[in-house]
Amino acid sequence: MTDGQGGGSMKWLIMVLTCLFWACLIPAWAATKIDVANVQDLIAQIGSHHELHLAPGIYNLGEVVRTKGMNSKHVYNGGLQIYGVRDFKLVGSGAGKTKIISPFVESDVLSFTECSDIQVKDLSVGHRGVPGGCQGDAVYIRDSQNVEFVRTNLYGCGQYSLTLRFVDNILVRDSKLHDCSYGLLDAYMVRNGKFVDSQFVHTGKLSAINTKGTTT
Repeated sequence: MTDGQGGGSMKWLIMVLTCLFWACLIPAWAATKIDVANVQDLIAQIGSHHELHLAPGIYNLGEVVRTKGMNSKHVYNGGLQIYGVRDFKLVGSGAGKTKIISPFVESDVLSFTECSDIQVKDLSVGHRGVPGGCQGDAVYIRDSQNVEFVRTNLYGCGQYSLTLRFVDNILVRDSKLHDCSYGLLDAYMVRNGKFVDSQFVHTGKLSAINTKGTTT
C-alpha cells in the first residue's frame, strides 16, 4: 500500500468513526428523562428533547405567579403555554393520579404553539371552576405537527376539551374528552387527525364536535 492509499484509508476511517460518534450522541440527547415533583419543576424543565415524568399529584397553575409577558417560562395568565419545542414528552403516572389544573377559566390550561413531535400521556388536564363561564380550553394546539395524546383525560369547565388550529398529524388514543361548557372538539385546518378507542361525553351548550377544513 502506498502512502497515498494509506492516507485515503485513514481519512475514510476517521469519517466513519465521526459519523458513528454523532449517531450515538443524538439518541442520548433526544431521550433526556427528567423527574418532576411539583408545578415549579414542571415549568422549569420544559424544553426541546426533554421527557418529563410527573410524579402523582395535582399540578396547580394557580400556585405560579401570573405574568403579563411572553418571556415567562411558559406560564402566561394562568395557563401553561409551550412555544416552539421539539421532541417533547409530558408523561404522568396515570390520568387518575396526575392532574394539571388551572383555576383561571379565561386561560387555556395547556397549549402548544409552533411545536413538533409532542406526546402527552397518562395525565388529566382541566379547569377548576363552574361550567358556563369559561373563555379558555383544556388543551389548545396551533401551528404544530406530530402530536399524540395517550390515556389522557381532557375535561371542563373549558370551552372545549381540545381545540386544534392548523395541526398536521394528531393522534388521540385511549383518552376521554368530557364535560366542557360548549363542546368537546373544535378543529380547523387539521390534516391526518385520528381518534382511536376514545370517549366523548358531551354536556355542553353547542355541538360536541366542530370540524372545518379538516381531513382525516
